[in-house]
Order: sequence, then structure tokens, then C-alpha cells
Amino acid sequence: EAHVDPSARICGGAKVGKGSVIKAGAVIGKEARVGANCIIGYNSVIEWKCELGDRVIVHNGTIIGTDGFGYVQKPCDDDPGTFESLKIPHAGIVIVEDDVEIGSNVCIDRGLLNATRIGKGTK
Repeated sequence: EAHVDPSARICGGAKVGKGSVIKAGAVIGKEARVGANCIIGYNSVIEWKCELGDRVIVHNGTIIGTDGFGYVQKPCDDDPGTFESLKIPHAGIVIVEDDVEIGSNVCIDRGLLNATRIGKGTK
């Protein structure tokens, strides 16, 4: 059975594997998956639909699955020669494979169309 701190939040449809520890203030987003024997540090966030394999360690204050930093430049109709930046929503997810350790205060963005993938055993 997983241990979830009372101040942590597990959103609808999210799954947390056996033996995992979700520390204080952490958020596991809607339909996200945390594998077995993982540690999710204080105030970390796993955004919607992101997937963590088994034995993953996410240190304090990390956010996995934020919207990527993508923009397109559009010419301004009322001011020739100038442009406005339009945000491009990112539809991918983040997949963190087994035996990965992610440091504190890291941000891993979701992919534009495909998944951002962190390979097995990455440290």
C-alpha cells in the first residue's frame, strides 16, 4: 500500500503504486500514474496524464508535465513590422521510465505533440 501524506492531493483517476510515498504538499494530477516504490518529494507536482515508472525518485519542489514554452510569431495587423507572440498549447505528456531520479526544483515540460520521455535509469 502507498503512503500518502494527508496534505498531499491525489486527483481524480490518478493511480499511485504499491509502496510509493507521496510527501506533504505534493499533487498527483488527474489521470496521472505513479509506479510502485516511488518517492514524490515535498511540494512536487505530477501533472495530468503524466506517467512515472517504478522506483522513481522526484525530489522536493519539482514539477513534471507543465505546458511547454512554445510560441508562434504573428504579424500585427494594426502595426506593420511588429509581431505578437501566440502561445502554442502542448498536447503531449511526460513519461518517466523506471529507476529515474530527478533533482529538486526541476521543471520537465510536456511535449508539443509527442511525449517528453526520460529514459530508464536516468540520474
